Amino acid sequence: MAARRRFDHRTLTRDPYVVASPRAHRRKLLFASTIPVLLLVSVAGFGYLQEHAPAAFLTDAQLEARELRSSLNKIRLELDVELATRSELERQVTSLNEVLRQTREELAFVKSAGKPAASR
Repeated sequence: MAARRRFDHRTLTRDPYVVASPRAHRRKLLFASTIPVLLLVSVAGFGYLQEHAPAAFLTDAQLEARELRSSLNKIRLELDVELATRSELERQVTSLNEVLRQTREELAFVKSAGKPAASR
């Protein structure tokens, strides 16, 4: 009987016991499912903003890279113009050298034809 005296059965009824309704489980499930959905939406939104952010949101490095690309494109265009100009000038020099050669040949012929026949 000593074992029965140590445990008082009246303590079982002191604490309030609540039987959970099915709606309480639904609320917990709804709350628990909104957290991953919100997390997924925020990650997707962050990725979208990184790809489609306006210039105000871009970092300084990205802005500098754009400026450098723009400068590089301008320099490439200038280089193409200079190369085209150089090839045209080389073509003109070749043409003028040919005219100069022909003129020297004509001058040499005129000089040799115009010499008096004094050596005879």
